[in-house]
Amino acid sequence: MGQAKIRKLKGDYGHQKKIDCRYVIGGVMPDESIPEDVKKPGVTYMAMLYQLIYKHKKIYCCVAGGQRDGNDFYFTSVGSGTVTALLSLPVKYTLRIIQEVIEGPTPLFDKIKATLDVLPDGSAVVFLGDAQNYLDGEWVKILNIKGKVTIDELKKESRSDHVEIDPKIFMKENNFDGFVIEADV
Repeated sequence: MGQAKIRKLKGDYGHQKKIDCRYVIGGVMPDESIPEDVKKPGVTYMAMLYQLIYKHKKIYCCVAGGQRDGNDFYFTSVGSGTVTALLSLPVKYTLRIIQEVIEGPTPLFDKIKATLDVLPDGSAVVFLGDAQNYLDGEWVKILNIKGKVTIDELKKESRSDHVEIDPKIFMKENNFDGFVIEADV
């Protein structure tokens, strides 16, 4: 096998590294999260949800518009709907967190990778930030989309060996600066 193919299998695309993922098809956004000027009667709106495949782990995620103010998070209406859709998937999450991602000198890939490195298999992560500008323009550049997975397929993939991790212990042990999502949808 050639060196280029080996690098590609590892997710190394030269100076533009990528994370393998699949679209999650069927994550429905609540009607109230759709702006009135966009909403059409009888239309169901789907959230952009992803199943990341990273270092033999499946991590479910979304990008949500909003900002952090101390220990409080403020989502845009669409961001809130996207988070609701993610947490409504038929997946027994090991851990559910919010990780703020802000524009700065560190490349987005490195920021996302740092989060994924510490998350356990089966986690859900909401990447919170400027979804219309910074994240929207950069997010798709770091993804290597390899198809889709449907809600029905996720139900079939449901793991019987599911173990939920104590989020407070996880955060402390991994010196993690994200925030735990404690409320169920």
